[in-house]
Amino acid sequence: FHDCTKKLDHPCFHPGLVGLDMVIKSIKIKNLKVMYVGDGADEIFIGYDWFTSTSSDANLKQLLDGVSYNSFKLIEPAFKTNVKNVNIKNLNKTLIGLNVEEKLRYINQKIYLSKWLYSRDIIGMRHSIEIRVPYCNTKFLELVNPTKSKFLKDKILLKTITKKYLKKSNFNRKKLGFTIPIRSWLTKKILNKFLEKIDLKNIRYYNYSYINKILNEHYSGKKNHIRFIWTLISFELWKK
Repeated sequence: FHDCTKKLDHPCFHPGLVGLDMVIKSIKIKNLKVMYVGDGADEIFIGYDWFTSTSSDANLKQLLDGVSYNSFKLIEPAFKTNVKNVNIKNLNKTLIGLNVEEKLRYINQKIYLSKWLYSRDIIGMRHSIEIRVPYCNTKFLELVNPTKSKFLKDKILLKTITKKYLKKSNFNRKKLGFTIPIRSWLTKKILNKFLEKIDLKNIRYYNYSYINKILNEHYSGKKNHIRFIWTLISFELWKK
């Protein structure tokens, strides 16, 4: 976690980046120089669950919550600030006139996917591995993006194209992401070591009473706040 954070010029916003760093290390040992990844397939061919589970009258914060590792409602109270997020205001202007599906496609490709591509590239370069993303070819995007969402949902178009190349069993499997076992990695003992070094109580921009409440809920098993804790620690590690 700490080692991966040092490689980035931004907080390690998702544990998947640590997983990628570990995979690339194993590739480097085998003396491989190029790695192909499937980034962009879900964003372009509407493969994520949030495309179908989002309400048609959802506001921008709700849309961003759907594609984010953490919720605004959970993160914002952790900070002692009344500063308004200017980026959200500007994004709202950009999305005027678009329906929910169109907004989600924009957010997925322009915000969600972009940060992953940038981070993957940095981690790859640190290990002298070139990471290639065939789905993000400009001409390919220009060809697919004008297609209406109903013809893309659940990767229908992509599945149709690949049927003659893959086995039938590949299309009946449940969607499975690159899951990282952070709950078993970040035990209470390890978390306490991190948190003692950070000393949250004496950092003036944090609402410590709120953070302490979240930590107690997590440790007691009342709620799983591991994503919140990951975000908090990753930010502080990066800041230092």
